[in-house]
Amino acid sequence: MLRSSVLVACVASSAAFAPQGALFSRFSANAAVSSLRSAKGASRVGSAGMVSGLRMASLESHELKIKNGHSATIYPFGACVTSYKAPHEVLFVRPDAKFDGTKPISGGVPHCFPQFGPAGGISGQGGLGTLQQHGFARNLNWKVTDKQLSGDLCASVTMQLDSNEETLKMWPNKFSAVYTVDLEEDGLRCELVVKNTDSK
Repeated sequence: MLRSSVLVACVASSAAFAPQGALFSRFSANAAVSSLRSAKGASRVGSAGMVSGLRMASLESHELKIKNGHSATIYPFGACVTSYKAPHEVLFVRPDAKFDGTKPISGGVPHCFPQFGPAGGISGQGGLGTLQQHGFARNLNWKVTDKQLSGDLCASVTMQLDSNEETLKMWPNKFSAVYTVDLEEDGLRCELVVKNTDSK
């Protein structure tokens, strides 16, 4: 069975208020966030740093906060980061963005998977289905698999999207995507790892 994975990481610095670059190496990206991770478990909430679940309209969201006042907001719908305050807002969301699940959230840090571009760009191989614009990952609910607080200086949330009957109709390939957002004292780190779980 063929197994492969792709990792994309972005780093937003609170000092520069801009992405610092992309990492395509599992080692280099993991080195940046490995110290933040502990054993999987229940959410831990503290007085200084915390992970809390929120709702806006009909969509679930999670807010990360740390002691220095920085915060980030992430929606499992599309696994979209819509806010990063350090302490001022760094990300932008369209004023007319929908937060009711009727369409992808416009703005923030969205996902374009498994394609970038117009609908049907790599339409279903074998005559199966047609992909929507920028893929389906930004239009589906991701499962929150971990929320954790690692002291006063960092907090994180991890979400996962696996191929299922719905995705296979649009794109006949099996995969597992894991997205981790780490809020740190000096920046916001977002890591996406996509693994090919198919036999092709």
